[in-house]
Amino acid sequence: MNCNFRIIRLAIFAAAALGSGVASNGAAASGLPPELQRIAEMDAAGRSASAGMGGQPADAIEFIATDHFRVRFGRCSVDVRLVDAPPPIPPSARPVVATAATPRCQ
Repeated sequence: MNCNFRIIRLAIFAAAALGSGVASNGAAASGLPPELQRIAEMDAAGRSASAGMGGQPADAIEFIATDHFRVRFGRCSVDVRLVDAPPPIPPSARPVVATAATPRCQ
């Protein structure tokens, strides 16, 4: 039983090590499934936009294009762009820096 556990741990470690360096684009390099990576990106966009709106909670977060989100606050919206950040140790979600534009209100 103990030997099998070691083999499984070794297989998981090897898969994680190989998977983390296979691709350089965001979702593949993060080690997260695409749906969880998108949630992490939306969280970063929402936090960045909310900080620019004085901490006001967002009503909606809209995916516009890769690394581009629009966060809505009532009659206002803030476009947020994501750029890659240095990778964390240990690897987790794709590290990004979210940059919020100036809010636009109707």
